[in-house]
Amino acid sequence: SYFWWNNSSVTSPYSNIVTTVSTPYSAADCIGKNGSAIKNDFQLSGFTNISEEVIDDLELLDVDKEGIVVTISVNGISDFKGNADFKSSSKVIITYHSFKCIDVPLSSDESKNMETDALIKTFKEAGFINISTEEENDLDPDTTQVKFENHISINETTSFNTDAKFPLNADIKIVTHKPYEKYTLKVTIDFVPNIIFSNYDVKLNV
Repeated sequence: SYFWWNNSSVTSPYSNIVTTVSTPYSAADCIGKNGSAIKNDFQLSGFTNISEEVIDDLELLDVDKEGIVVTISVNGISDFKGNADFKSSSKVIITYHSFKCIDVPLSSDESKNMETDALIKTFKEAGFINISTEEENDLDPDTTQVKFENHISINETTSFNTDAKFPLNADIKIVTHKPYEKYTLKVTIDFVPNIIFSNYDVKLNV
């Protein structure tokens, strides 16, 4: 309250207090567990400086190993015990497995004018497995001359070059936009004259 009432620029002596927290598991207990769950438990225990390192080495058949912890360290110590005391700001590094990353066969711009079937085949041959397609008739035929235009996203990334890498199980979504059909509607309306008035306002709602 002293600093607040006096509007002082002096730093409060309590602002840099670092609390002591305990590890929820031993390092050995973390190995082989899900990395996200381990990270969450360390956060709940009070650790505030947690980072993740990913080993991109899994093949398609190794789906049961995705996200599994390989190593964990606290302040460089990789053999800590459960309930071991550390500062809350101690550096926690969690290393786990993930699917290997592979090169995209085409850039997002090159994909725009490629037939959908050929596009799917190209990405499958490159090694990607999760490919979905969608079609939308939303191009105005009066303003575009193309028969279709593809918009492709990989893990929600919509712009990428051929030097980009993504996990082989990345979510690839191909949306093919096509022109909608336009029709001319001719409406003939026979307005019957009123017995009393021959001229009157008529509102036509279509």
